[in-house]
Amino acid sequence: MTTDANFWIGTTVLVFTLGLVPGAIPPAEPNQPLLNLAESSLRNEAGGKAPPKADVDRRYNGFMAEQRFYWLLDIALLVLSIIAISLVVLRKKAGLWAVLVLSAAMLLNYGPHWVGDLLTGKFITTPSILFSSWMQRGTINDALLFWHVVVAPFAYLLLAVATIFVLRHRALHR
Repeated sequence: MTTDANFWIGTTVLVFTLGLVPGAIPPAEPNQPLLNLAESSLRNEAGGKAPPKADVDRRYNGFMAEQRFYWLLDIALLVLSIIAISLVVLRKKAGLWAVLVLSAAMLLNYGPHWVGDLLTGKFITTPSILFSSWMQRGTINDALLFWHVVVAPFAYLLLAVATIFVLRHRALHR
């Protein structure tokens, strides 16, 4: 039973990892939509007045720093996923522990969104808005957003539970 568990857990992690691959592309620089967003947000804050270029540049650089941070986080999670997949497929002892660490890292990444939605009462509203947006427009970006906000947290939670079950089963049957 547990020998097959390595295969299924490794396959599951591999499938989940495919969602991280598009995020491996570094953020484009310069990013005109972000520059427009920086300018329009400052214009809204100033009551319609044109903001100084230095303020726009500062806000734009903040937006770009955030994009770079999330890009680096995605690269780190992708590398951790590849390590976990490799160790599980090679049936190394640390393989399932690597999957557990990956699941914990993903839950820490997704957790704040869940907690915020739970506290504000949007736990059902947010997923239904994202799902209907995906169904209406049918774009890959909507599908990825739905995956990352709604499905992935539950998927990684279930993966962690399954991994803990397999680790416990192996510990009891040694």
